[in-house]
Amino acid sequence: NAKYIKLKREASVAEATYTVMIEQVKANSLLVGMQENNNEIFEYAAVPINASRPRRSRIVLIGLMLGLFAGVTCAILLGSLRGVYFSRDRLLSDNDLSNGYRYNILKKYRKKTYAKLMLLTNKKVLNTLDNVKIDINIKNKKYVLISGLNAKIKAKDFSRLLCISMQLNGQKVAYIDFSNNSQKDMKDSIYEKNKNFILLDEINNLKILSPSNFNSATSFFTSKDSNEILNSLSLDFDRIIVSIENTETIPTARFFSLKDVYHIALVKKKITKRIQMEELNSILPIGALFHD
Repeated sequence: NAKYIKLKREASVAEATYTVMIEQVKANSLLVGMQENNNEIFEYAAVPINASRPRRSRIVLIGLMLGLFAGVTCAILLGSLRGVYFSRDRLLSDNDLSNGYRYNILKKYRKKTYAKLMLLTNKKVLNTLDNVKIDINIKNKKYVLISGLNAKIKAKDFSRLLCISMQLNGQKVAYIDFSNNSQKDMKDSIYEKNKNFILLDEINNLKILSPSNFNSATSFFTSKDSNEILNSLSLDFDRIIVSIENTETIPTARFFSLKDVYHIALVKKKITKRIQMEELNSILPIGALFHD
């Protein structure tokens, strides 16, 4: 019928049109040089050894800076809360001192006898003691007070070193030892020139004395006769050295505040209390500071 013939004709036209278009596409492809993709993969790309991002060195640097900042901040806060010193600079600046000495080199001489200390040859130790002696001589102080504030070296041990060093220069030195066990069973060693003291030991120009009727520094310096006793003792010596520890430092400093005294303080960072140092320095200014 007519409808079928019409549809068949349209299909033939469409098929012819498709065939012509395919031939045109092939012809155009040949004109532009299009060829079949014959590429083959012989080796895959290698994984990079170092990542381009993130940069580890930058992360480490930032971490170190943040850690340092956090550490300093925590140290300042802890120092404020605990009331102690965390740095040498703060210890010196708060006490109006331009320089301080480290006592670590002195610690190994703590238990040496006076006889062995006489043979001391360590140049660093001798130079340190010489610097202190020079300052004492320049200021011409009669008394030397050594205050121990929880330091790793006791005031008594430091005093023994200083006494031995001083007497080597021909100075007549008296060291008053307030150790609790030094007054027992020694009544037969009364110091002849001053009956208020016991003579514990004598080495060349050095005499180690202990009050005969007092068991502690506080009981001695709070007694009504202490000033008179010391004044009479000072007539026989060029230097009088006294060592005290911790709780006895404040009352002893009050006693010496009106005397011609050179004050040495032994302290330990992170242990010695700031309020104790400030009070002690306000009563009797510190001339030399030894720290860890």
